[in-house]
Amino acid sequence: MIYEKFRNSTDWGFRDQIQRAAISVSSNIAEGYERQRSKEFVRFLIIAKESAGEVKSMIYLAHRIGKLTKDERDHFLECSSEVARLLQGLIRSIHANSGTPTSLVLCPLCTVLCVPPPVYCER
Repeated sequence: MIYEKFRNSTDWGFRDQIQRAAISVSSNIAEGYERQRSKEFVRFLIIAKESAGEVKSMIYLAHRIGKLTKDERDHFLECSSEVARLLQGLIRSIHANSGTPTSLVLCPLCTVLCVPPPVYCER
């Protein structure tokens, strides 16, 4: 969603930063999972969560400088906050089980990886 929204922005620096941060979330989840060690996976999940925080910061900035309406800002903030909450839940789950989950599922609504049974967002 973020990538598409700013695809045609002529503010190249802003566009590149917010798109990279948004893409970084899923890239870090995937890279960490492929490490197949819980400590590494959690480290990459934390990086993904931090990237979600960067996206939120950029969303606030985008609204302040007129690139997003209030409704768009609120929608993107809700989505990025949900991603951060799901990542935190996955981190807690891995710590509680003290191991890498053997299987992950993709929430069909928010496309975030979850430990089964999935915790689906309410969209």
